[in-house]
Amino acid sequence: MNATKTTAAPVENAPVIYTPENIMAIMHISRSSVYKLFSSEAFPSIKMGGILRIEKSAFEKWLNTYSGKTYTM
Repeated sequence: MNATKTTAAPVENAPVIYTPENIMAIMHISRSSVYKLFSSEAFPSIKMGGILRIEKSAFEKWLNTYSGKTYTM
């Protein structure tokens, strides 16, 4: 019996989703700071399958909103 390997093709125009680990790397902040950020009211995160996520476009919009300002968690 020959096993065939199938791979899912990327979905065009699908949103890019960041995990807390991605945000840690992008912002150079600690794990505890990232989880405080994800739990803050103004940070537009969602929970999927028990894991926190944020859409790239929502993250960029949030980042532009608070760019140059002090953000208190």
